[in-house]
Amino acid sequence: MPKKTKKGKSLGGLADALVHAGVAKESQARRAQHERAAQERKMTPAERERLDEEKRERQSAERAEKAEADRQREATRVNEQQRERNEQAILAKREPVGGPRRWFFVAADGRVPYLDVTERQQRALADGDAGIVDCAGCGGDEHAVVVDRDLLRRLLDSEPERVRAWNGADS
Repeated sequence: MPKKTKKGKSLGGLADALVHAGVAKESQARRAQHERAAQERKMTPAERERLDEEKRERQSAERAEKAEADRQREATRVNEQQRERNEQAILAKREPVGGPRRWFFVAADGRVPYLDVTERQQRALADGDAGIVDCAGCGGDEHAVVVDRDLLRRLLDSEPERVRAWNGADS
């Protein structure tokens, strides 16, 4: 709501914002408003229509930009929620590693690390019943973990870049 000025009348619009921000004095803002009103009175109906059309186009473009920004924020929020759900599922379904076998895979940065796995895990990895995924939130030294086929399929739908090794991707 426009703020009342010394004379008791509100300026409104851009003039009020300029005075409130301290960019212009009240007298300068009133003079600018008066000049703009005088110019508008001198305009032909066609010129007024053109200005109104330009104003409508600007407002429409601003609404479209705001809507796009809102869509992007919502998509980001949904992606973050999905990432959090995936992280919780990985933590809940990860299999403890450590065993006599080494399973090599390609990390996201191109390195070729390995996990020490049990013979049962090695068979599951070879048969495609299990796979290796990045585990950023696992803490400690764990950078990747072994998870089951169901979780791997879910991750391929939502975060395929997390799946580091899986022999059953097409099964």
